[in-house]
Amino acid sequence: MKKVMLKKAFALLLMFCFILSPFGSVFAAAAEASAADTPATSAVEIQVAYPDGTIMEQGVLSVNLSEEPGANYTSFGEDGVFLFDLPDGTYNVSGVTDFTSWKSITFYDSFTVSGGNPQTHILQLPPKIVGSIITADGADLPYGRLYLTGSDGTTTNGYVTNVDDGAFTLYLPDGSYTADFLSEWNHMWAVTLHSSFTVLNGQLESGPLVVTVPLQYTGTVTKSGAPVSSGAVYFQSTDDSSISYEGRVMNGRLSVFLLNGNYQITKVVDLNTSQEYTVNLNVTVANGAGPVNITIP
Repeated sequence: MKKVMLKKAFALLLMFCFILSPFGSVFAAAAEASAADTPATSAVEIQVAYPDGTIMEQGVLSVNLSEEPGANYTSFGEDGVFLFDLPDGTYNVSGVTDFTSWKSITFYDSFTVSGGNPQTHILQLPPKIVGSIITADGADLPYGRLYLTGSDGTTTNGYVTNVDDGAFTLYLPDGSYTADFLSEWNHMWAVTLHSSFTVLNGQLESGPLVVTVPLQYTGTVTKSGAPVSSGAVYFQSTDDSSISYEGRVMNGRLSVFLLNGNYQITKVVDLNTSQEYTVNLNVTVANGAGPVNITIP
């Protein structure tokens, strides 16, 4: 019995000596290094304020770390505060959803987190811009999603907003903007718009913002005498090289929305086979008159 107790005591003594040895120091240093590799985080409170200073009460806000674009963080805001626990770095914001109005708002901002200390940041939305969108015959567009691009001369960003009973709302800094296309309205395809405007000193530079959907033109597309079942037709304006349109073909029927003017049809793509056909056909369209018929040999 005494021998067993002596053996146990000796084993404990060896373990104690090992911990005090240089090897024990190595293991302790490794543990400290592992702890040091874990980035420090800060408790961050974000408030999103409308242009008039009103704080968004409820919503969802997502941010991403600029140094690691794949590092995304999301917070559901309550009582005007979005809570995050974030490592040091600069964070980019590209939009927020307001649960009170159920509007998704595209805007661009950034903030920096450092020091591992609690901190608060207020993100102020740019000025509110209200616009309307109508069909070619002057009727309010009932619904859809409007996509725009804007530039302040240095940076170009994309924006998206919902259309409701002919109206839409955007929050935009000063810059030049183009309403590019409209989706979720016409079942045939997204409708290209080419409608530009400028925001200066928080205001529209020239009167009310009204976007008009171009007139719709129809026609046929055949290949070797047979209708193309699914395809896309590309129109290039010969009046303005910056303007182009894409039409949709379904069961041999073409649908495309075009501004009045002169166009060259440059190609047709069969979406079933991915086959591309070069076309050199000039057409003039005005006030919705006349079909656009395309024959591919």
